[in-house]
Amino acid sequence: MPTTLTAEQQREVIEKVFHEGLDLGDLSAADRYLTADFRNHGSHDDSMRGPEAFKHTIKIQQSAFSEIRYEILDFISMGDKAAIRWVMHGKHTGPFIGIPPTGLQVQHQAIIWFRFEGDRIAERWGIVDNFTLERFLKSGGKPVGPLTPAGANGGPGAGKPGRLTHARIRTGAGRRRTDRRPSGVPGQPTPPREGDPCRSTGKWPASTASSPTTWPARCSAGCPGSARCTTAAAGRGGSSRHR
Repeated sequence: MPTTLTAEQQREVIEKVFHEGLDLGDLSAADRYLTADFRNHGSHDDSMRGPEAFKHTIKIQQSAFSEIRYEILDFISMGDKAAIRWVMHGKHTGPFIGIPPTGLQVQHQAIIWFRFEGDRIAERWGIVDNFTLERFLKSGGKPVGPLTPAGANGGPGAGKPGRLTHARIRTGAGRRRTDRRPSGVPGQPTPPREGDPCRSTGKWPASTASSPTTWPARCSAGCPGSARCTTAAAGRGGSSRHR
């Protein structure tokens, strides 16, 4: 069934749902503004259908927060669908996503899409930023810093040697050893090391268990990658015989 509402009327219905239902905790708002088979995607329990699905959300919000006030920051309408960006202001006074009450004043944000049938909401899709709220609550309300570690993506610390990680690499037929190599240096490939395969052919050299062939001894003057590989090796104390 197509919607009978204009864009302005759609926004009015959405504002009533949020104010009467989520701000004030009026469970009957779900019965007034949602269809009998309403679907709440990305909610606390997607298996629930009908107004009861939204009533479940109201109960969780009311038990976790007090002084609730939802503010619609943006609104768009496209036929029978509408989208909003909201921020919820409130005080964390009850358990929420496994976090006990902190008494902190919070701001919780989300982007929501709705589909209308007639003059009611038939479906809701939510992308709710629980992650930022979780970090805020667990930090005790303190600034929690950037998500990107130092040195990544050209940020602070970029260009500094990365941490060393262990890697198991082949040194000959059936033989392996543990190596330590730099990692996490943006924009720089890992230099070749003894035991690495040829970067041009991708193949391992012929070797025996008693006399394994190790890099860079297997490089040859005819290898198109020998100049590049041996130059990198020279900087690490390796041979540069094929430059």
